Amino acid sequence: RNSANHKRFIGWAVWEGTACPRYWLKNLVSCDFVFVPSAFNAEAILNTAENNNFWRLSDIVKVVPHGVNHKLFYPTKKWDEKGDIFTFVCNAGWRGGLYDRKGVPFLLKAFAEEFRKGEKVRLKLKINPAYSNQEQVMAGIAALNLPEDKADIQVSVDNVNYASLREFYNDGHIFITSQMADAFNMAGLEAMACGLGTIQTGFGGQVSY
Repeated sequence: RNSANHKRFIGWAVWEGTACPRYWLKNLVSCDFVFVPSAFNAEAILNTAENNNFWRLSDIVKVVPHGVNHKLFYPTKKWDEKGDIFTFVCNAGWRGGLYDRKGVPFLLKAFAEEFRKGEKVRLKLKINPAYSNQEQVMAGIAALNLPEDKADIQVSVDNVNYASLREFYNDGHIFITSQMADAFNMAGLEAMACGLGTIQTGFGGQVSY
């Protein structure tokens, strides 16, 4: 903000709860504009601003949604080319534990309790390796004590390129996630670009799309 050469000073803020940290406000209010990726994010800032008399933020906070690159994410398979095993796909982060914000354990438990071995259904779970490694993820799954006769669950913690991620989505019939808080959830938008419907929780930035 101290530069004499700038014409505008744009802030960028992302938050996953219903109110942002109060110490953010003094920095955000010094901006000409504050861009956020969803109305959910905007409301979090404005809820905090209203409670702390930072009224100017209501004029400068602007929603600028994330986009998806359709040269990278697009349908490659028709429904009848996906096979006769109905496939749920989930691409998420998981640092471990039951109460991580992405809610991966709740998805695993719900799937394992609903579907049994022999049913033509599976869950393909892609965990972002920036959050944890294969050993940690498998230990976390073991700690859930899922039923032994659960339907097929396939887990990957590999670092993949865009082409592989595109095919991961296209292998699925539907994208599913059980996040407890999310600023936007790019994975859901990527899956939609690949032609999938999504099942997501009704709290977070993803409700904007």
